[in-house]
Amino acid sequence: MRSNILRLKKDDIKTIQGFIALYDILGYSPWIKENDLSTVVIDHKNMNEMIRVNTENRINNWPDKPNTLTIKVYNYADTFLIYTNEISDISFMVLLIACENMFIAAFDYCLPIRGATACGEFYVSEDSNLITGKPIIEAYEQERKQDWIGCWITDECLNKVSKVAYQEFINERKIIKYPIPLKSGTVREVYAYNWVTTLFKNKDIVNLDFLETKSFLQKRKSHEWSEERKHKNTKDFISFVLNRNQYS
Repeated sequence: MRSNILRLKKDDIKTIQGFIALYDILGYSPWIKENDLSTVVIDHKNMNEMIRVNTENRINNWPDKPNTLTIKVYNYADTFLIYTNEISDISFMVLLIACENMFIAAFDYCLPIRGATACGEFYVSEDSNLITGKPIIEAYEQERKQDWIGCWITDECLNKVSKVAYQEFINERKIIKYPIPLKSGTVREVYAYNWVTTLFKNKDIVNLDFLETKSFLQKRKSHEWSEERKHKNTKDFISFVLNRNQYS
C-alpha cells in the first residue's frame, strides 16, 4: 500500500542537463579491510573537500563565469560523482578542472581511481539523496570497461562543446588521444584525461621506486595479477605522455 506522505507528479520533477564524471576507487574492499574505519572516513572527507574547494577556488576567480554555473561532488562508498548543472564550453572546462583535482586528491591519498565522463539529462535531489539518469549509467559502463588508472573522455561529451573549445583542450593537452586498455582486450583509440602532466611536471621524480611507494601505483598487501596489469597499463600511459611532452 502506497504512503500518502509523498504524491509527486511528473511536472514536479526538475531535471538537469549537464556533464558528469564518475570515478571508482580501485581495490576499495582491501583498502577498507586493511585500515580502521576512522582513517577511511577521514580520507573520504578530505578528498571530497579537496576536490570541491580547489575546483571552486579556481573557477570563482573567473570574470566571465556565469553566476548560474555550479559544480557538485557526491561521494558514496567507492564512487565519486562530479557533475555540472549545464552543458557549455565553460562547464566542461570546469569538469576537467574537477577531474584534475580528483587525480591530485587520489594521488595524495594513494588511492587508484578509474573514471569516465558522460552528459545529458539527469535528476538530483539533495534532500532525498537521489541521483539518477542515463548519463550516470553510461559513465559507469564506460568506467568499468577500462583496465588502468585513468579517465575516458567520451565522444558524447566532446561533441557537445564548440570546435574552438575542443581544439583548445587538445592544444593545452588537457585531453589526449590514446588507445585506452580495455578489459575485453580490444584496442580503441579515444580521448583520455591527461592527468600525467599535472602530477608529474618535473620528469626527474618519475621513477619506478617513487611510483610504487609514494603514489596510487604502490603495491598493496593483497596485490594480485589484475592489479599488476592495471599498473603496467598506467605506467605505459605515463611514459607515452611524458615522451610526447619531451619531443613536442
